[in-house]
Amino acid sequence: MVKKSLFAVIMALIAVVALPSCGNNSAKSEKSEDSKDKKEITSTPGDSEAMEQLQQVAELMNESCPEDMGDGVSLLEVSYDESDNLFAITFKVDDASAIQAFNENKTEAKKIFMTSFCQSAAEFNDLIISANTNVNFIIVGPAGDRIILKATPADFEKFK
Repeated sequence: MVKKSLFAVIMALIAVVALPSCGNNSAKSEKSEDSKDKKEITSTPGDSEAMEQLQQVAELMNESCPEDMGDGVSLLEVSYDESDNLFAITFKVDDASAIQAFNENKTEAKKIFMTSFCQSAAEFNDLIISANTNVNFIIVGPAGDRIILKATPADFEKFK
């Protein structure tokens, strides 16, 4: 069986959706806090066509879920919630030590995900910026513990 990378899958799906060139959007992110002191990030929607394309990408990717990505990583779910302007990608990681490392340094883990995404899926990066959409990388460990790495369009802008 050929091992696939998530980023190759995203690139292929973006090509299927046939993205137009995406421009920058200057809408600003807003932050609010919920009752559990977890920061929730919301943003003002950007380009409506880019948002529709994100919905298509999420639906196409989710059709193949769950998908074994190799090396103890599975893609569990991909979703896009237009009302919350949030694209979420959920992985299951079988290595408890990797989960512990991610949990101990979420900033570095986020940088790793952002770097990989932006180098491997430039079209996805542009689409996120154009739609002014936030992205949650949700990592589920073998014991069911969850880590959520939140990325804003401004985070993606840094990798252009």
